[in-house]
Amino acid sequence: LFENQFLTKEAIAEHHILGQIFDTYWLVSFSDKLFMIDQHAAHEKVIYERLMKRLKEKQSMTQTLSPPMIISLSKSEQETAYRFEQELLEIGFVFEPFGGNEFSISGIPADLYGMQEAELFYEVLDGLMNEHPSKVNDAILSKIASMSCKSAVKGNQRLSDEEAKYLIEELLRLDNPYNCPHGRPTIIAFTKYEIERKFKRIIS
Repeated sequence: LFENQFLTKEAIAEHHILGQIFDTYWLVSFSDKLFMIDQHAAHEKVIYERLMKRLKEKQSMTQTLSPPMIISLSKSEQETAYRFEQELLEIGFVFEPFGGNEFSISGIPADLYGMQEAELFYEVLDGLMNEHPSKVNDAILSKIASMSCKSAVKGNQRLSDEEAKYLIEELLRLDNPYNCPHGRPTIIAFTKYEIERKFKRIIS
């Protein structure tokens, strides 16, 4: 049901956003097809690909926190933070000791700004704590997928038409926009033929 022409710059200009249903799915018509786009899965995919692109190209991943956030870390959390300091920096976390068990967090991953920053840092540390060094890259990728999911717009959350248009256009510019990082579909499609069969306008 998906054709390359659906993703061309010319085709995107001809997409017609018909509206949102159930405060979750956006309906888009193009040519003789109707597409349904899950806004949460779509946003999750967009955030994930942004983070992965920055990581791959060694671009800045950090959004500065001002003022910095002060958190307390257990001994095992401190050991994990120091052990994976370079990997944490590469995905956008900037931290330093603040005295005793306290640490100052002055930067977090850029596209995740506005999340519960302390909870995010603790979760990443927890995910890395028992990882073997040979598997740390897989663990980091898994955490990026998890962070993308948690920071994405949710289902049952109303977006404006402009917000939806921007999100859909950004999604469709990706090399593979059809699945979120966890494998769920971002888009499903129906042909005009399928719809007309449902209404028994076509009997065959």
